[in-house]
Amino acid sequence: MNAEQPGVADGDTLPGANLHERQGDTARTPPRRPRRRTNPLAIAALILAVLLSPVAALFGHIALGQIARSQGRERGTAPAWIAVGLGYLWLVGLLIIVGAVLVALDGGVLPWP
Repeated sequence: MNAEQPGVADGDTLPGANLHERQGDTARTPPRRPRRRTNPLAIAALILAVLLSPVAALFGHIALGQIARSQGRERGTAPAWIAVGLGYLWLVGLLIIVGAVLVALDGGVLPWP
């Protein structure tokens, strides 16, 4: 127990006490930086990319814009870029499949000479 403040053990700090009393100086502790949060749209884009959705590219681009405008308060550029890449990959694959189906339904003849 602390003799100066009964009910407070040595080493404990009182709520709101931000002075360095043990060191003898009166300097205030530097303010803590808030923890950076992960952009939820980047996570949603990554989930959509894993589920083979081309919409992931759109969501990833929007998430990257939000992260850039957050001035360092948000993170998640890696999942957003992965989602953009996979989204475009799925989009190209979807276009190839649709093209192949259209050619197959038309008797195997390409629509251009």
